[in-house]
Amino acid sequence: MKMKSVLLSVVVLIAACSMPEAQTTTSPVPPETTTSLPTETTPAGETVAVPLCSDLEWITGPEEMYGDSPIYVGNEMPIEEVIAHAQNMDGFVEAWIDREHNGWINVGFAHTDITAVQEELTALFPDEGVVAVELPHTNSELQAIQRRVAAALPPEFQALNYHPLHGRVEVWVGILDGDRIARVAAAVGDEPVCVDGQDPETAVRPGPQPPGGDGWRYLGEFDTTTGLLHAVGVADAYTTLWEDLGGAGAPPEVDFETQIVVGLEIGFSGSCRRPASTGWRSVPTPSASRSTPSPRRWPAPTTTTLAPT
Repeated sequence: MKMKSVLLSVVVLIAACSMPEAQTTTSPVPPETTTSLPTETTPAGETVAVPLCSDLEWITGPEEMYGDSPIYVGNEMPIEEVIAHAQNMDGFVEAWIDREHNGWINVGFAHTDITAVQEELTALFPDEGVVAVELPHTNSELQAIQRRVAAALPPEFQALNYHPLHGRVEVWVGILDGDRIARVAAAVGDEPVCVDGQDPETAVRPGPQPPGGDGWRYLGEFDTTTGLLHAVGVADAYTTLWEDLGGAGAPPEVDFETQIVVGLEIGFSGSCRRPASTGWRSVPTPSASRSTPSPRRWPAPTTTTLAPT
């Protein structure tokens, strides 16, 4: 198991540390280049040809199939028994709990007589809330669609997953701007897909990243094979941590009268593609006189320089 470790210092009192404005390099959101496919809207207000995965709702049965009782509060509904039977029925895809309908059990089927399926389920579970739901694709069909989409996509996009409950393949585009989504639409044609990615208003584009920010200062990052999660507030512990992580030379100076040092880590398999580095944020001590802003997310680094994510 490989680990990524990043250190930063945390300001305890904002008046105790004055930092220059962070210098960042960001790219503007590419303009919408395709305007003839207006069916969905990105976070930036652009119209695109395929839906956002986050906007999709799970498919359900007709509203009149759901009643006021029974009402399931916890997980007392007999979903395991329903699944055990449904697995032997033609066209079964998946079963799930519908919390919007009193915890009733939705049982999804594709390419079958949904009326006959409902009659069978009602006869088997007459006192339970069980609804047969018609889904557009089987799991094997969605897997085949996912393979076709993956082969058709430009290399910077990924067919990450498929979702039986809304019948689409999820495509990761990185940043949700209209140009990228239009390229997905052009590549996949009529295939049932949705897109996912980062909001262009908050995504940080590749480029030099800030060495610090409001209440925090970047100290360094390391690749290691052992977990050494730390938050230290004394110089000796900081020096020891720096040495344990393999830091070269003396660690950057930290004023422990007003700051602490925080280290966070992620682990990832050596057989997997290298992920983005873990994000680091300032975490003030209990005596801090102000709240700390939420962490920002950063793209994967091309070198082992500043790259909190």
